[in-house]
Amino acid sequence: MASLAVTTTPNSQFSPFKPFKANNSQKIVPAQLPKLQDDAMGNQFSYQSYFHRISSHCKEGQLQRAVNLLAEMELNNLPVGPEVYIELLQGCVDERALFVGQQLHSRIVKNGDFFARNENIETKLVIFYSNCGVLEVGSRLFRSLRVQNVFSWAAIIGLHCRIGDCEEALLGLLEMHESGVLLDNFLAPNALKACSALRWIGFGKGVHAYVVKLGLDRCVFVASSLVDMYGKCGVMEDARKVFASILERNVFAWNSLIMGYVQNGMNEEAIEVFYDMRAEGVEPSRVTVSSFLSASANIGGLQEGKQGHAIAILGGLELDNILGSSIINFYFQLEGVPPDVKSWNSVILGFLRNGQVNEAKDVFLQMRSSSLQPNLITWTTLISGLAHNDSSDEALLVFKQMQETGIKPNNATLVSALSACVIWQNYITEELFMAMSQGITFCCLYPLQHL
Repeated sequence: MASLAVTTTPNSQFSPFKPFKANNSQKIVPAQLPKLQDDAMGNQFSYQSYFHRISSHCKEGQLQRAVNLLAEMELNNLPVGPEVYIELLQGCVDERALFVGQQLHSRIVKNGDFFARNENIETKLVIFYSNCGVLEVGSRLFRSLRVQNVFSWAAIIGLHCRIGDCEEALLGLLEMHESGVLLDNFLAPNALKACSALRWIGFGKGVHAYVVKLGLDRCVFVASSLVDMYGKCGVMEDARKVFASILERNVFAWNSLIMGYVQNGMNEEAIEVFYDMRAEGVEPSRVTVSSFLSASANIGGLQEGKQGHAIAILGGLELDNILGSSIINFYFQLEGVPPDVKSWNSVILGFLRNGQVNEAKDVFLQMRSSSLQPNLITWTTLISGLAHNDSSDEALLVFKQMQETGIKPNNATLVSALSACVIWQNYITEELFMAMSQGITFCCLYPLQHL
């Protein structure tokens, strides 16, 4: 989102919202009143139209279009109210568009205290910077707030949790409590997550008691976080009790209990809970199957693991780096049962999509050292992924290695290799030139003058 076209210097024509005020020296004759009323109604209609369109674009993730509408309002001399900035900032939060949000922040400050000291805008800015991981700015804005509400507290405590500063997160929770702000069902999971990371079971039980007092334990997400906290702290008896108290258990609640059992070496119990979950008709997620595969591998349950693999395929679960790695690790732990090429390819693709180039290369090397060898899809996936993760030189090296193994490239392979040449501004390698001269046609052509 950093490519969104927002100017770095606030436009001097971008004026703050001001209500219409008649000049005392100006006389308004009765004949002028209908025209003034029509103009006011027209402006109000235009403003509402722009606002709803901006809000809609933000919710749909089309932040550039929303910003363009803001520029149109400016050009049409329409007033801009605080709610427009709030919608745009929320769009930046959802898209984690740091650059665009910074430009909006600059405009807000330029437009004066009517905007900059608006309570809702101030809170939204704290949420925006916290969500984008900018601790210094987020903390400074938070401390400058005139009103620190539960939303701003949740943002700053959540940020500390995400960066691993869990002690600071819990200190913030205590400060919030002393200031009279009550815990809510969005903040409670973050507090419990911090307790889990620190293994502070005593503090976690205190949060549990507070949650019950406020009636938040009826929220399935808060209850699932309690199960997760007790599991990570090794108190599975309490985790099971909390789980049993949940009236409507969703996949997150089941996952928390299954993972807790696996993390505490209670693999048979984890498998039993997995089957209970299936019996209740709850569809497993990638995390569920991954945990089930780990439990199966730990007890040497070949049939159970194969069943988990089948469930993942039949359920259409994407073999990302988490689930794909779990499938491969499962087969690795059980000797004589290698994963198929498709499983390897899925794991490599999952890592590359997440920008985890080193992990993808490690899996590729493991595959080459196994009884299965990479096929054309494997090589093409790695070449394309390296080219699009700023490793074009390595992509070309892999292309050369593929040629040396005797595997002939197809159109997709050559396009990926050419893409690497363009990105790296490299010449066409001898291997690539030879492949292109073998009569392979392209579905798209790159301008050779850039190679």
